Amino acid sequence: MCWVAWEKLTLAKENGGLGFREVATFNDSLLAKIGWKLLQQPDSLLAQVLLGKYYHSSSFMEARIPTNASHGWRGIMEGREILKKGLGWIIGDGESTNVWDTSWLSPTMPLCPFGPPTQYGLHLKVKDLLLPNTTVWNLDAIRKHVPHHEDILKIILSSRPKADKLRWLPLKAGGYTSKSGYLLGQTSNSLTKVDCFKWSTNVWRVCTSPKLRMFLCKATRNALPLGKALAIRGVVAVAVFNGVESLHNWLVLASKMVALPPVGLGFTPLGRHSPESNKGARSWQAAKLLQTQKKPSQKTKDRVAAHSEAISCFSDASWLAKSQVCGLGWIFRNPQNVVIHQGSSSRPFVASALVAEALALKAAITSALALGVSRLACYSDCQDLVCLLDADGQANELDGILEDIRELCSVFLSCSFHHVSRLYNVEADTLAKSAPLLCIPPPLRS
Repeated sequence: MCWVAWEKLTLAKENGGLGFREVATFNDSLLAKIGWKLLQQPDSLLAQVLLGKYYHSSSFMEARIPTNASHGWRGIMEGREILKKGLGWIIGDGESTNVWDTSWLSPTMPLCPFGPPTQYGLHLKVKDLLLPNTTVWNLDAIRKHVPHHEDILKIILSSRPKADKLRWLPLKAGGYTSKSGYLLGQTSNSLTKVDCFKWSTNVWRVCTSPKLRMFLCKATRNALPLGKALAIRGVVAVAVFNGVESLHNWLVLASKMVALPPVGLGFTPLGRHSPESNKGARSWQAAKLLQTQKKPSQKTKDRVAAHSEAISCFSDASWLAKSQVCGLGWIFRNPQNVVIHQGSSSRPFVASALVAEALALKAAITSALALGVSRLACYSDCQDLVCLLDADGQANELDGILEDIRELCSVFLSCSFHHVSRLYNVEADTLAKSAPLLCIPPPLRS
């Protein structure tokens, strides 16, 4: 007997489902990986074969399905529909990105400008919104053609012109995965109502056995074989209580019934247990205590410079979410731990705290180059930023800033990045908070 609809079972556990994969959407998310490979590796053998047969006169995203297309190509086109829902452009030089037809306004979700474009601006490129031969936004051109002034100014470009990049926006790193594609496709296909019930807190994170968690899930979904649920499905059951049986009756009234004594092969009438049973109980209790104990927090490593002659650079940022303004602060110490330089600045139109931390580090490295520092050890309390730089990672919202930082670091004889606790970064934090935040601009109006 079907107790819960399949559409509800395929939802995530935090949304009231059991996390089963919906076969059609999951298959499309796997096919989308082939389309992603065609976009990222256009010189591969597979891309060249399909290019010559199916989309030699257009791009992959604009290719059509001919009448004699193979079953494999039709499947790739189905996966392309998922890619269209999450792809966006990260601006480098703006030469290959159309202002009105592509998603480029946000590094986290596909967002393109809306509004009636002028006849001149219909085929406008993002490059036309920059100052000539630079990567600085032209405010006059933006106000003239596009209504999204503040969103555009939040996009921080690299100092050197780079080619525009097509990225997968649902993930911060910008690379496509079948898991993220499935979640996006499932969200787009499902038209379920917003469930205010907190499934994770009230069901799946309850400190009890997995079987009891499943019982709570069934009870919440009204999927227990009780008289009321059976009656809805046309099954007549013998009533134990007076009236219609419900979950409330069983949990409240049935708890007052007399519980029979346990019987079985392992039951001892005198209440004495074998040594093996006691040993097993102690082992179970010890294992339970180990599970409940919290893992000790990892202590921050001591501040050790990468080189004995390296200058220690501490940077931090203070970001105001309401005004989208950040303050930047940095301080330099020589190997004898003596302060040799410090500075601060501020910047408007900053999208997040992570971007502010990256800008603070970039400003500090630029200041170190101006001072003639040859060896540098950078310390920041933003662990995400340090991990990205150490692992040579990518982030959609930090694409231009990370490229600038890596190019600046190539000038030094040695440059390393380290995570430091906020307790050791108080001075840079104070400089960032005391930076002049009077550059809060008024709302831009056309």
